[in-house]
Amino acid sequence: MERVTTGSVLLAAGRVDEAEDALHAALGGAEDGRLPQQIQRAVRAATTGRLREVVQEGLAALERVRLATGTVAAPAPPRA
Repeated sequence: MERVTTGSVLLAAGRVDEAEDALHAALGGAEDGRLPQQIQRAVRAATTGRLREVVQEGLAALERVRLATGTVAAPAPPRA
């Protein structure tokens, strides 16, 4: 999902508010598409950028997708 990449690039450029918006959008699309790997990417980017609200949103979305798909495996923790 390009929005995760966009969010990461914006974070690297110091454009935190825009990055946060991009990552929020990425999480919504990834959850709608039941794409846990994209949610994990967004959470990792948010963790790197210290965007706590986005991280929490992403972890909650990951749990909802896990429950909706019946996935038994625990989600990978975000990288520091």
